[in-house]
Amino acid sequence: MPAKKRLMIFIILLGGTAVLGSYGSGFLSHPGAVDILWGGVPRSYRPYYTIGMFLAATGYFAFTYFILFRLNTKNTRGYGRFGFGVFNALYAAILIPSAL
Repeated sequence: MPAKKRLMIFIILLGGTAVLGSYGSGFLSHPGAVDILWGGVPRSYRPYYTIGMFLAATGYFAFTYFILFRLNTKNTRGYGRFGFGVFNALYAAILIPSAL
């Protein structure tokens, strides 16, 4: 496996663990604050948001699978000029703030 794909797996594993860890830490340290995290979304809308979250996660995993197992790192170009490394930068740009 090319080094850029190994780096992507590292970013996903480390960043994903950090995101899930931040959620777990928040829930454990503030058990009564679950409703606050919804930011005022009415209870009647929450099932729709939850469905949307699962659909978004499904898209994330499908897109990640495509990038890791279907794209060639040498021939990949994003926006016509960026190489495969742009995906690593984008994943890091999403996961780092999400963990914080």
